[in-house]
Amino acid sequence: MKKLNNHFSELSEKDQKALKLLVFFCCPLFLYFIILKPSYNYYSEAKDNYLESHELLTWLEQNKSKVQTTQIRKNKSQELPLSQYISSSAETKNISVTRLQPQGAKGVRIWLNEVSFSSLIEYLSELSNSGYTINSITVDKTTHPGVVNAQCLIMG
Repeated sequence: MKKLNNHFSELSEKDQKALKLLVFFCCPLFLYFIILKPSYNYYSEAKDNYLESHELLTWLEQNKSKVQTTQIRKNKSQELPLSQYISSSAETKNISVTRLQPQGAKGVRIWLNEVSFSSLIEYLSELSNSGYTINSITVDKTTHPGVVNAQCLIMG
C-alpha cells in the first residue's frame, strides 16, 4: 500500500486528477456489476421459480381428483399378474410375444419378433400408462420396412 501511495504522489497533478476521476468512475461500475446486478438477477430468478412452483402447486391441487382417478384405474390393471397382463394386452394389440421370461420378483423380459413399429410404440405406451415401467428396450430393424424385433424389460 505504501508503494502505491508513493507511486501516486510521484505522478503529476494532471495524472493524479485523471486517476482520481477514473477511480471515481470505476467504483460505482464495480459496485453495480459485481454486487448489485448479480444480486438482482438472483432475486429475479428466485421470484420466477417461486411463481412457477406456486402455479404448479395450484394446478396439482385443482387436478388432484383426476390424478387419483387415474391411479385407481392403474391399480385395477395391476390386479392381474404382470406376465398375464403383458400377454393379454399384447393379444389385444395383435402382437405376438415370442418369449416371456421372469426377471426377479417384479419384472418380466419379453421378446417380440416381426412386429410393426407403430404397434410396438402403442403397446409400450399402454403398458406405461397402466403403471408399469419399461426399464430397457432393444429394437432391431428387419428386412421389412416398418417392422422390428424388440426385447423389453418391464417392471411392475
